Amino acid sequence: MDAFLELGELFGRLATATSFMSVCTLLQQYGASHGLTRVSFFDLQRTSARASDAIMCTNMPSGVLRRLDLAGDFSTHPLIECAREAHAPFEIALPASLGFLGKHSHHRDATLPPNGLVVPIREGDAAVAMAALVGARPMLTALCRDKLKLAVHAGWHRGQELNAGTSTAETTSLTRRELECLSWVSRGKTDQDIARIVGVAPRTVRFHIDNAKTKLNVGSRVQAIAKLLRERPDLVRAS
Repeated sequence: MDAFLELGELFGRLATATSFMSVCTLLQQYGASHGLTRVSFFDLQRTSARASDAIMCTNMPSGVLRRLDLAGDFSTHPLIECAREAHAPFEIALPASLGFLGKHSHHRDATLPPNGLVVPIREGDAAVAMAALVGARPMLTALCRDKLKLAVHAGWHRGQELNAGTSTAETTSLTRRELECLSWVSRGKTDQDIARIVGVAPRTVRFHIDNAKTKLNVGSRVQAIAKLLRERPDLVRAS
């Protein structure tokens, strides 16, 4: 199945999720095809000494969470520190390779399982949350990372909608050209590619995408695509 068709189906299911925990379950089911069987969302704006205070939803064993609570100040955990600085997904083993575990040796035996992916979620310049997806033998190719990043962002936004008791409908305000440009971006096309396809200048493509980001109230193309694929998966299936 085409990667983005698969994502479109996931986002269609996320749109009908009724709780943040059901969002986690859907992401866990999707991650399982990449060898990732546990999903946890952490609020980076309310991290404290206890990991359990930062958990938004998780399906990790309770014993792991207890060990994290007992290990020391969770706000200085290597994964938390790395997620605050990162702008792209990184493997869970990365903080150790950067020397974080030497600096925070009290976390060495209580960190999350060493195999998996952390996806930082940023709003503007600030990292507001992170998702940790772990498994025994994950398959983390570049394409897998891109797909998981989109899936996590879509799950995060759906969780925020559910927590706020609202549902976004900004995609209905997008023009046909804005939808078309975002749809091509979701397929991995560059601005130059899209310009050739639709017959406009690259700067016009950027203009339409920037307008779409403003209407969708998001700060990046990844977030715009995640919202588009979740709310308008028909645009992907029709391609």
